Amino acid sequence: MQRPNFAPALNTCGVIAKAQGKLTEAEAAFTRAYALSPRSTSFAANLASALIDGGDKVRALAILRDLACAQPDCADAQRALGDALVRVGQPHLAIAYLRNAVCLADTDPEHRFVLAHANQLAGEPGEAVPHYEHILARHPDHSRALQNLGRAYSDTGEHERSFACLRQAVALVPDSAENWANLAVALRRRGELDAALAHYAKAIALDPQNPRTRYHHSLTLLLAGAFDRGWLEHEWRTKTAGFPVQRALLDRPLWNGGPLAGRTLLLHAEQGLGDTLQFIRYVTLIGLSGLAHGSRIVLLVQPGLVPVVTGLTGVDIVVGTDEPLPPFDTQAPLLSLPLLMRTSIERIPAAVPYLHADTTKRRQWQNVLGHHGLRVGLVWSGNPGHGNDRERSLPPERVRELAERLFSARPDLRLFGLQLGARMAELDGLTATGRYTNLSEHLTSFAETAAVAAALDAVVSVDTSVAHLAGALARPVIVLLPFAPDWRWLQAGSDTPWYPTMRLCRAGGQGDMSAAIAKAVDLVTHLPLPTAPGARS
Repeated sequence: MQRPNFAPALNTCGVIAKAQGKLTEAEAAFTRAYALSPRSTSFAANLASALIDGGDKVRALAILRDLACAQPDCADAQRALGDALVRVGQPHLAIAYLRNAVCLADTDPEHRFVLAHANQLAGEPGEAVPHYEHILARHPDHSRALQNLGRAYSDTGEHERSFACLRQAVALVPDSAENWANLAVALRRRGELDAALAHYAKAIALDPQNPRTRYHHSLTLLLAGAFDRGWLEHEWRTKTAGFPVQRALLDRPLWNGGPLAGRTLLLHAEQGLGDTLQFIRYVTLIGLSGLAHGSRIVLLVQPGLVPVVTGLTGVDIVVGTDEPLPPFDTQAPLLSLPLLMRTSIERIPAAVPYLHADTTKRRQWQNVLGHHGLRVGLVWSGNPGHGNDRERSLPPERVRELAERLFSARPDLRLFGLQLGARMAELDGLTATGRYTNLSEHLTSFAETAAVAAALDAVVSVDTSVAHLAGALARPVIVLLPFAPDWRWLQAGSDTPWYPTMRLCRAGGQGDMSAAIAKAVDLVTHLPLPTAPGARS
């Protein structure tokens, strides 16, 4: 290099090295360029990006914070810090800096685009919508804004607008795999599974190694009942960035589904509590198949589930994810077991109960709940962080409607609130009727919830872990499902092959739970009333 201290040339060298995957060389070049021109937004942003790629988030943010403070009137400096905060998973903190960038340079659509994207990542799709609309009013061919607006509309329940945007994005950029995949998601949510699968095929043809597309493709296959292809595609989930799986274990030898021949198998939880409760049934199946003869099975689950699954047939050791692991020879994530055990719809291991409540706790709760009338537990809201929570959880007015209709349908009914979290007090106004009791303060563990569910005559729930718990305990459980249900519930039917004692109540349209509520009320109306306390056990 004829001018070794020429910052633009050093920056260009860094860009080339980074594109070639040479992060150490890129960081060195960017560091020299930044040292020569510390007020250059592009040099600082490139260095910060390389540092984030290399895992040094603290130094990256420090550089950009210094730049933003030194240049409060520079839109690019404000946006660079906002961009970096989004990349390191802090979109809430990014929003203020990105708003500054928009105020300083409102004519640049990219500043507003990044702000809108940060709003979405921060769980504020309603805040993102007007920004995307503003961009598209001035730049109607901004395909990424169209794509993200489609997602934002979906998250705010404006499904037709969402679909229109995503179709327009595909028409605008037909060679974008992401556009085809996003439209496929919208089609799945509309219940058009064949069309969704066709769109996924186009997305995969354009970008066959995209883990997110392949994973969402698997969910549509499974929802359609195509388990043979679905389980294979479902393995892409472990390659998806940020997916909730025990990543540190994925490099260890993976069990191939064959005889264990005296080895120790570690089965580990992934995703949510409901997934763990549903798929631990496979542990018993492994034992019954003879594959584990002379071997040991270690089950790694969320700490709150340890007391509930301890004693599960076929398990030798139960360990919480907050505890040290014992030695093991081979491993598998729980949701890989359907593939390893070659599960078809006809061969789902559905013998229940495979979990059991503590006998003493159950009897104590039977005495607390009393032996008069029909006793039903109610859960109306799931984890607010779930991607489809807006659709699957009941809004407050619907919860009240459901409770009042249940009371009208069954004069002998008593409701018991099993709801936890921020929404647990929403039915407390019904306490004065003498027919509703909020049990949330007593549900201090999953073991306690299991005992209550076992003591009740039935549980009515939205799609939550409590529904899975009741199904695993073989209790009568009625589940209200959104129009676009999770893959495990399939697309149609009032029964599920996963839980023989469960009945499904499906929504009649996107965002409309009226049909599901009506069906749940009808099912509760026809529940038999136990004739003696012994019948409740």
